[in-house]
Amino acid sequence: MAGYNTEKRRRPQVGGKFIVIAVLLMLVVVFVGLCAFLRVSEIVIEGAELYAPEEIEAAAGIEKGDSLLLVSSSRTALAICRKFPYVENVRIKREIPGRVVITVTESSAVAFIEADGAYWKLDQNCRLLERTDAKGVAGLIRIVGATPISPSEGKSLSLGLEEESKEVYIKSLLAGACAHGIADKIGRLDAENIARLGFTYGDNLTVFFGSGAEIDAKFSMLMRILQDCADQYGTIDVSDPDEGHFIPA
Repeated sequence: MAGYNTEKRRRPQVGGKFIVIAVLLMLVVVFVGLCAFLRVSEIVIEGAELYAPEEIEAAAGIEKGDSLLLVSSSRTALAICRKFPYVENVRIKREIPGRVVITVTESSAVAFIEADGAYWKLDQNCRLLERTDAKGVAGLIRIVGATPISPSEGKSLSLGLEEESKEVYIKSLLAGACAHGIADKIGRLDAENIARLGFTYGDNLTVFFGSGAEIDAKFSMLMRILQDCADQYGTIDVSDPDEGHFIPA
């Protein structure tokens, strides 16, 4: 009798499988029904200043009448970023019953680099924003000692495999300058030698960073020194972030 009961307990629960299948089919039916019912009726563009909302909407590829649930946030964001170099980030929000809100975050140029006689604007993340002329880069940080390879709008700065570390250091310096609010004070960023990075500050100072190591600590030391000598002429050496010092001209 015990053997019979054991065998009976081991029989597959056929009824349970049918219930699972029925539930899955029901969910599919509900999803299909919602896709048919929830349709895009309004597209709202927020945050765009450099580009017209109509341009953003056209690039998004979303049409009124499309299924709200089938709107792809990742595909839409990628399409917009590829179309508009100054768009740094895109957030897509779907609101029932049929509203799609597209919020864009635009970048701004902080530096420029030369390549084949052309000037390329860069944001703080070293993304190439646009090709322009000398007038178009007025007031931006001039990066010297680096040559872009196949520059293109919307692409990240590329200096080649042998100079990947230089790319990292340039990006760190630009990001640090922006974070500390001094990007507009920097005139020329010298990246020729990654062991002797530096830049000009205003019309009176040269800042020597040394290598690209400990960038954050070096910027912190720089900001402390600038409190006392921002208006003086000379060189600020923060190659050792623990013992930065000012050398008068």
